[in-house]
Amino acid sequence: MQKRNPFDFLVEEISKSFKIENLDKISAHPKGMALFTTIIKKLDEFRELKNLFKRDFLPAVSRSIIASKRELHNSKYKKILLEHMSKDAANEIFNETVRLGYIALYHKYESFVTLVIKAYDNFYEEEFTKKESIKAFAKREFKIEKWPLLGISIDRIRWICNCVKHTDAFPIAPHDPAFIDHPKDKKLVLSKDELMQDMDIVYSFCQGLMQYVSSVGAYKMLTEIASDPDEKTQEVLNTAKKQIEEVASLLTKI
Repeated sequence: MQKRNPFDFLVEEISKSFKIENLDKISAHPKGMALFTTIIKKLDEFRELKNLFKRDFLPAVSRSIIASKRELHNSKYKKILLEHMSKDAANEIFNETVRLGYIALYHKYESFVTLVIKAYDNFYEEEFTKKESIKAFAKREFKIEKWPLLGISIDRIRWICNCVKHTDAFPIAPHDPAFIDHPKDKKLVLSKDELMQDMDIVYSFCQGLMQYVSSVGAYKMLTEIASDPDEKTQEVLNTAKKQIEEVASLLTKI
C-alpha cells in the first residue's frame, strides 16, 4: 500500500476543518493564502518533530546505551567502575533525551501560537473596523484571563519544561496535579510512549485552538458589522458566542 503524502493529508485536513471546497479561491486571496500556508507549515513541524524523536533520536540513544553497557561489561576496570557508577547512569541519557523532547515540543507550541494568531490578526485586519487584536477582543468579550487558552495537558507540559530548564528535571513546587506524589529528590522520568502521546495531544490542541481563534475573529467582525443589532441578529450573535464559549471550555479540558 502506497504511503499517503503528509502534505496532501494536512492540506485536505485543514481544508475540511474550514469547509474550503476550492483552494483556487484561497490562492487568489494573498492574506488568506498566507494564513493557510502558515497553518500548514506550523502543523507539519509537529509531525516532523515526532518523527525525529520516534524514528531517529530515541532509537539512536537506545543503541548507544546498549553499546555503552557492552563496553563497560568488557572493560578490565569493570569492577572498579561499577562500584562507583549508578545502575541507572546509562538509562539517564535516554531519560534526558525524552525530557529534551518535551522542551522541543513546548517550543513548537509557543511558536505555533505566536505565528498563527499573528496570521489571523493580519487576515482579519481589513475586515475589522476597530483596531483591536483578536487577543484583546477575546479578553474583553469572553473574560479570558489567560491567552492563549491553556489546556490541562498543555499546562502539565509547560510545568515539565520549567522543571527541566530551571531545576535539572527535579520537580518544582507547586507540583502539577499529575505529579503530585512525585518525590522532590528524584528527577522526572517520562517514557517514550508518554512523549509520543503528548505530541499528539499538543497537535490536536493546536488544531482546536486554531479553530477557536478563527471563530473569535469572525465573531468580532460580526459584532462590528451589526453594531446596533435587531432582535433576530442579536439572537444569532448570542448563539455564536455561546458556541465559542463551549469550544473554549472543551479546550481547557484537553
